[in-house]
Amino acid sequence: MGEATGEISIYYIIPFLGLVLSIAIIPLIKPLLHYWEKYYWIIAALWSVALLIPFSIQYSPGYMAYHLVYTVIDEYLPFVLMVGSLYVVAGGIVLEGKLPGTPLTNTLLLAVGIPLCLLLGTTGASMILIRPLLRSISHRVHDTHTVIFFIFLVSNVAGALTPNGNPPVFIGFLKGVDFFWPLANDSLVMLLTSAYLLAVYFLMDYYFFRKEQKLQGNSLLPRETSLNENIEIEKRAEDGTPKVDEISKEVNCNEKNCEDESLNKRLIRDTINRTTGEVWEVEDDATEDGNAKPSGAEESEKRKITSSMKAAKMKPSTSSPLLQNSPSLPLQNSPAIPLQNSPSPLSKFDKSQQNIPKFDPLPGNFSTVGLELTIESTMVETSNDPDLIKHITSDAEEIMHMEKQKSRWLLAERQSKNGFRLRGWRNVILILLIAVVIIVSGYIEKGFPDAGFQVMEDPLYHKEKLFVSYASLGRDLLLLAIPIISFVVTPARIYIENNFTWEPLNEVVILFINIFITLSPILIMFEEGTSGPLGFVIESVTKPWHFFWISGVMSAFLDNAPTYLLFFDSAGGDAQVLMSTKAQILAALTAGSCFFGGMTYIGNAPNMLIRNVAVQNGLNMPSFLMYIVWAVVILVPIFLIDTAIFYL
Repeated sequence: MGEATGEISIYYIIPFLGLVLSIAIIPLIKPLLHYWEKYYWIIAALWSVALLIPFSIQYSPGYMAYHLVYTVIDEYLPFVLMVGSLYVVAGGIVLEGKLPGTPLTNTLLLAVGIPLCLLLGTTGASMILIRPLLRSISHRVHDTHTVIFFIFLVSNVAGALTPNGNPPVFIGFLKGVDFFWPLANDSLVMLLTSAYLLAVYFLMDYYFFRKEQKLQGNSLLPRETSLNENIEIEKRAEDGTPKVDEISKEVNCNEKNCEDESLNKRLIRDTINRTTGEVWEVEDDATEDGNAKPSGAEESEKRKITSSMKAAKMKPSTSSPLLQNSPSLPLQNSPAIPLQNSPSPLSKFDKSQQNIPKFDPLPGNFSTVGLELTIESTMVETSNDPDLIKHITSDAEEIMHMEKQKSRWLLAERQSKNGFRLRGWRNVILILLIAVVIIVSGYIEKGFPDAGFQVMEDPLYHKEKLFVSYASLGRDLLLLAIPIISFVVTPARIYIENNFTWEPLNEVVILFINIFITLSPILIMFEEGTSGPLGFVIESVTKPWHFFWISGVMSAFLDNAPTYLLFFDSAGGDAQVLMSTKAQILAALTAGSCFFGGMTYIGNAPNMLIRNVAVQNGLNMPSFLMYIVWAVVILVPIFLIDTAIFYL
């Protein structure tokens, strides 16, 4: 945030705590979950406003504007450009091949992330490996723990050794730490922590794997398991009670063999079909089940969807690209509900009818927008019956989860039929280019620190200046250009097969701008040093294990880059001294700032992005607080071992 000027009130911590608690608690309250998913951006923005208004009153609107611009340009934009560019470019890389999803295969996939982090950093490695990993576990009943360990290892621990691995190491590099110094001094602690995580994961996954085999009675290889069997096993695993008849009835229901399927469920299913790009097949005079032939408006709707599919270089069919040749799937036999000019119960909701989404291949092959519109429209009709509304919502959530699981399972099934093949080589080159851009810009900025220009000066004290170096400006422009190039040259089919959508990135972009804004006064407090309201924290950090734990805990909730910089300066700020006489302190600071990022979803850039990608692919990821429980149980023991061996 620049130099500190005058003591700032400790009460400015409240908006940041409020935002973090909102992220952690509101999704746990089931009646509020729907509103959080729909309006989380408003809630996050309100906490930012709760900081900016009193800050501008206490100081001045100009001083508030200065710090806001400083936060956006100097801290937020580099973050979001790096994360966004890696997300888009990695979304254009597809690794095909049979991944059986056994404990050994999954453990090896996690282990591959360690050397990949050395080259591409935690965000780059995470974005490349997450989709093959999700495909590997697509047929597994117990899959959440795999993604959690992936965040622990690939998204955090493995990035502690090179400047392009994690932002704190890059900050140290800019401050004068040698490029390979972390590799030489933190390798042992990183390897020990990684070996522990891989061993614990293998044992846990082996236990779940054997449990699934006993339930299913045969191998869990994707090509030997049907979707209905997987749903049955999943339902059984939830409460230990087999529900074969109920599941079979629900999955295979249509008007010919199941008269009592609820209209609400059929409406929701039909919306999903249209959202995923289904095109109706119509006989000459009537549909196969006897319904009237669709009207001219409906034929127009069909032509629009078909045109969208042709624009994406796809062959029109009676189902989504991911649902072809799958007669066992429920939605293909679901009766079509006409969109317009029909006696459909939804026809009177003109606004909803007009806004039902058309097939859009580039944001992805599945969207929840149409489902949400159907739910809202049906709720309007039945708003006086809260029990029915609750039932409709429950049905929708269940069908939504089944659809996401189905798409991921079918994608894995199809891609496993061929040998191993990497598609999207242009994006491999582009993602390597991103790593080169970050490192080269660091060398230039380190060699020419004064090469740049001043953007603005704080209007109140005239002591702080927002300075932009030419190296950082060039880096940010390239990080903006590279994903645009990738998006233009990558065929739409690759994005579709990766189940690429903007939703995971959107949430990260929106939440983190508010996190950065509400975090800024806390950083100012620390920058005031021992005389500031948080000076007691700085004064208490003197020994290597202090640096490991205090910097680590702060990095779990605050931005790890400024946390590293804060304690780097409190340890003396001289890179040559820290690399020699205080080497143990610098090593502890580096490891703590990187390792503890895995303690929360907001601890490091890739964490929430990986979580969102997993949820978008149908996994039930733990809540913010439950994830912390996982992290405490799994990570704290090895951190205690690290402390005893390396930092006492």
